[in-house]
Amino acid sequence: MNPTPPHDDASGAPRRRWRAGPLACGLLVGAALALAPGAVGAVCAGQCQTIAGNPLTVKASADTALQVYFAGDTAGQVFPSTNDHGNSGTYVAVDGRLFGPAGTSGAVPYAEVSQSGVAGNGSPSAPFTVVTVLDLPGTGLRLTETVTMVSGQPYFRIDRRLANLGGAPKSASVFAYADLYLRGSDRGFGYFDPAARAVGGQTPTGDFFQIFVPITPAAHFEEGGFGTVFSRISGVAVGGPPLADIVLPPPDPANVVDNGAALQWDARVPARSSRILASFWSFGVTPQVPRAPSPEGPDLSRTIPRPQTIRNGPARVTVPGRISLGSLRRSRCVRTKVVSARRARVLVTIFSGIRSRRLFGAELVTFRRPGKKIVCIPVPRRARTFDARTQLRAAVGVALGAVDRVGEPREPRLAPVIRPIRLVP
Repeated sequence: MNPTPPHDDASGAPRRRWRAGPLACGLLVGAALALAPGAVGAVCAGQCQTIAGNPLTVKASADTALQVYFAGDTAGQVFPSTNDHGNSGTYVAVDGRLFGPAGTSGAVPYAEVSQSGVAGNGSPSAPFTVVTVLDLPGTGLRLTETVTMVSGQPYFRIDRRLANLGGAPKSASVFAYADLYLRGSDRGFGYFDPAARAVGGQTPTGDFFQIFVPITPAAHFEEGGFGTVFSRISGVAVGGPPLADIVLPPPDPANVVDNGAALQWDARVPARSSRILASFWSFGVTPQVPRAPSPEGPDLSRTIPRPQTIRNGPARVTVPGRISLGSLRRSRCVRTKVVSARRARVLVTIFSGIRSRRLFGAELVTFRRPGKKIVCIPVPRRARTFDARTQLRAAVGVALGAVDRVGEPREPRLAPVIRPIRLVP
């Protein structure tokens, strides 16, 4: 264990330094005295949110840095263990620069845009959620990071949406990184699960583990001396080799090091599009390797998942029967097939809500003769906040005849036919 927070490892790479003046030190001492045994700190430096679950409490800073407390421990699981702003987070290498949390040596700090409060109640149907939005200055990229946790689970999920707001494609490498502090031990062996390609660390006695588990398949991984791993990340930004796909496993005592771990994703993001790169971060006295499907799902603008057909008079409209939240959040519109056996105007609407109909989107399709048309109903920005409890429905209304003729009776209008669309995680 290290006597003071800032120090170097064998690579010579310094850790993020944290200094407190006399007033801050006095406040920290007072806070420490006020904490009951098993409690964790309540305040982060700068803007952050506290996700208080069981067995994990997560301090999510607005620059993606995370500190994690396990089972009521007063020491964090990320170095420095006494600071709620842990030496961890999401890093992005793009255009020859490395972007990361504030205070990281050699990294350009993100431009913080916003951070939500903690939503949800921690149940499986309404997990705790914090959404942080950051810009990467001068790149046209925006990072939206969503931390999701269910109370009772020894892990949480991080979804990183990298959006390209510019007019040309961008290639970037995205990293999940942490300087591990293994429940009181600043040194440990590596851990690797070959089936999940999950990487992390374990105490020298093998009685505590923390592990990065990729959901979106990662291109590379590495565990080793914390400075060695981070130096590799920094090198990728300037054209160096990727993470080395290595760990330092037991039982060789030479493999017990002051360790860090990281995952690497390589993403090409088209203009005005986005990619989601997701992982779990787990903690436990035994290895915890949760499994989950990729969060991206199909592109709803190109396919109709679980298609269902809604019939109303001469019209047949095919819409999704089930939509994953990941698909909804990454797609710009929902593909819909509209068929009419005669002249008609067909209004296709998707809306949310049970008693009140909050408009999701709508398209009016005019047929001057029988035919088939493909339309795409835009996904509104607020749909990104939907969860699996959201009631989503599709309605098909029909007016016979392509136009209303002036001076003649209005063409008959058929009552809308409504069907549910199921939202799933």
